[in-house]
Amino acid sequence: MRILVGVVLFALPAAVHAQTAIQATGAVNVRSGPGTGYGVLGQVPAGHVYAAASKSGDWWKIWWNGGMGWTHGSLWTSPSGLTGVKGTVDTLNVRTGPGTGYGVIGQIYMGQIHVWIQYEGLGGWYKITFAGGVGYVHGGYVTRVALSGGAPTGGGTTTNLSMTHAYQQTNYWCGPATAHMTVLHETGSWISQQTYANYMGTDVTGQTYVEDLRRGINHYGGLGCAVVWSGFDHARVRRHINQGRCVPINVRVDFLPYWGTSAAWGHYSPIKGYTSDGYYIHDSWKGPNRWASKTAVWNAVTYNNNAWYARVP
Repeated sequence: MRILVGVVLFALPAAVHAQTAIQATGAVNVRSGPGTGYGVLGQVPAGHVYAAASKSGDWWKIWWNGGMGWTHGSLWTSPSGLTGVKGTVDTLNVRTGPGTGYGVIGQIYMGQIHVWIQYEGLGGWYKITFAGGVGYVHGGYVTRVALSGGAPTGGGTTTNLSMTHAYQQTNYWCGPATAHMTVLHETGSWISQQTYANYMGTDVTGQTYVEDLRRGINHYGGLGCAVVWSGFDHARVRRHINQGRCVPINVRVDFLPYWGTSAAWGHYSPIKGYTSDGYYIHDSWKGPNRWASKTAVWNAVTYNNNAWYARVP
């Protein structure tokens, strides 16, 4: 079955290359070939994640706007614990929103893999990274694939959970998004952010209270989450991750360098992995696998509400 009439433009590369995730460490040019002498096709913003098709020397080949592009490896890191979606039809439209009424911004082709960052469960649409931005493809014409990673920023990875990322949705904010990611990871239950918001009483300002987030996670996930007010315990957090459990935290974002702000906003997101000197956070606003040092995370938690979420006992 096809969405558009088309042909297979690109063969699927070797699996080891097709399933490598790379994340831009800054704004990165995408070129028509593996060298600075080739023309610039566009630019990937900092933090965006792509699935690489192959590598030539120091250059990665990525799927770009219905075709291919090249980008220099020194400007990327390789996060792990992500999943991608692979096209299963000759040609598939990428749209501006999760529905056929939204405009078409390009196509992906059979065998191409793109990182997905949100799944609209009711309509079956995936939000994917596409051409330096995002777009939507219908889940009926793609299949999920695991993506591996290489050496991360901040030291060798000890553990980094394979966990779906979800951006916070307008009017539901970070508390419901964090509950959604936590319960989905640990139980496989897809509960909408709106459902969590309604249950937890998230108001129009985006405020979710610490105890309300605990209630939401326990009600829909049955996880036995408790709020820890007695200081951020690195050993306990890492023990939870080693047990396959993500760790929701409540932070002040100005202590997390990847936020790049001096504003002292409160914010929820789950920790999903750690290195020798820091943590990976599935940030519900800034994106998946955002790394921050142990000191930055400790300060961000301690100088906010000093609250994070552990399992009991």
